[in-house]
Amino acid sequence: MLWAKRSVPVDDVAADVVDAGDAAIQADRPVVVDGLASRAGDWTVAKLLDAIGDVQVRNVFISEQSARFLYFKADRAGDTSPHLQRAPPMRFREFVERSQAACSTGRHYYLTAQLTSSLLWMALDATCSPLHYDMCHGLLLQMAGQKRFIMFPPDGIPDAYMHPVGHAHDRQSQINDICHPDLAAFPAFAGLRGTQGVVEPGQALVIPYGWMHQIEAGPGLSISVSFRWNPYEGLLRQVSTSVHAARTCGLPPAACAGIAGNLLHDAPSAVRDIYLRRMQW
Repeated sequence: MLWAKRSVPVDDVAADVVDAGDAAIQADRPVVVDGLASRAGDWTVAKLLDAIGDVQVRNVFISEQSARFLYFKADRAGDTSPHLQRAPPMRFREFVERSQAACSTGRHYYLTAQLTSSLLWMALDATCSPLHYDMCHGLLLQMAGQKRFIMFPPDGIPDAYMHPVGHAHDRQSQINDICHPDLAAFPAFAGLRGTQGVVEPGQALVIPYGWMHQIEAGPGLSISVSFRWNPYEGLLRQVSTSVHAARTCGLPPAACAGIAGNLLHDAPSAVRDIYLRRMQW
């Protein structure tokens, strides 16, 4: 489903909706998978309040300025964006009450977690995770509400104007509005064709390694569970060890890059290219 009209010269395409088990899931492209959550109805706000209403949650963030919640590297900028405030620990039911009460005030609440292999995400309408990429595969399972997405392939990363490597946002685009980008400032972005879609309850979005994605919550409360895995983690660790040894021996940057490229020869292009691009040779 195409849900956003972007002011760029190219037309986006709609993501395919496939059944679980379809070969398209293995094709390293984003698809929406239907029929995965047979018990999505168990994830309504009312049922969550019954189950975990008195459980204390810690990763609640508040923004008075924007519904855009960006990931920050904790060692460079605290653990959140400057315009965000980390709320003190509160019961889950208090988070829901505050979120619903804030809908008309311009204040935004977001419940997340530390980055692990599986995460619960809750957000109200218009809350946005801006354009970024992950160095892993991902599956976003929608339990309640909607999630809307726009995605771009990994080979478009150089044209999406990511923050420089080492920046707190170095996997995120500097473009503030990807639907109406400033093409004078970001001209190469004009040629990137996006893949759009909407994930409904009982569906899941497949996010292949390195695919850039911007995800927004639809109307009302959105509840999602994400799963992440990286089958190349061992290989990348071996490459990093070899490159470190080469550097220690005094080999020049070009030689170190050549070693890494040879070791990653059989890896998917997204894995290889992202690694080589991120290495500060």
